[in-house]
Amino acid sequence: MSTTYKNSKTKKEYSKTKKEYSKTKKEYSKTKNEFSKTKNDFSTTFMNKSSVNSLDFNYNDIESKLKDRKCKTKEDCFDIGECDTKSGMCKFKDIYCTRESCFQDNGCNMSYVKNARPQYLKTCERNTVRIFETCHPEINNSTCVTRECVAHEQCLSHKCYYNRCVTNEKNPIYYCSNIDSGNELSCKLILNEPCTKNEDCFSNHCGAISKENKDISICLEPSSQSCNIVAFFLTNLVVIVSLLSLYYCYKRVKKSKHY
Repeated sequence: MSTTYKNSKTKKEYSKTKKEYSKTKKEYSKTKNEFSKTKNDFSTTFMNKSSVNSLDFNYNDIESKLKDRKCKTKEDCFDIGECDTKSGMCKFKDIYCTRESCFQDNGCNMSYVKNARPQYLKTCERNTVRIFETCHPEINNSTCVTRECVAHEQCLSHKCYYNRCVTNEKNPIYYCSNIDSGNELSCKLILNEPCTKNEDCFSNHCGAISKENKDISICLEPSSQSCNIVAFFLTNLVVIVSLLSLYYCYKRVKKSKHY
């Protein structure tokens, strides 16, 4: 076989390989563009779908706007609270706010899910429009999960990282309610948000992110110590009320015997 023939064959094979590479590169570019288009379409659809559901408040003004809100019907509570007919005051709960906007948990596609592992999700919780729960980026995926996100806009924190909504120090999330605080609305940080003291958190528990990493403090589940104190107080209260009731009954019985 001549050298000229070999070179010609090699040249043809090289040319064929180059064309195949060019074709593969074009297909990859097409796939990448399609993915980008899909992501953009999702963002557009998401924004159109969710913008009408945001409340006319944000973290900076919701407390003053909803404080001591009197009512006769639910309509007096902006249709986001319940009217307590006994007190004539609005009761609000399940409202999540950032410095930009507030949303109310609807229990489905715009909600906070404490245990967001797929096997525990309701059908309507899977098709998310806005994800309220977050994880601190320093907590690994096996310890903390949220529902899957594909765009920043899908997370209330506005930060989607490796398909997980993570905390955003520039956009912290607060839970707002006046169910347990009289008529005064209280907004405090949700679980996993960075904090400096217990009073910052709705759980009233700000602690180290882990035993190994005590430099970062986040809002944690209510401490067992706090729960034990409450339980102890309630138990003693029941005992005291019971003893007073028995003493009152004893006095009445003793008094009736004199007549």
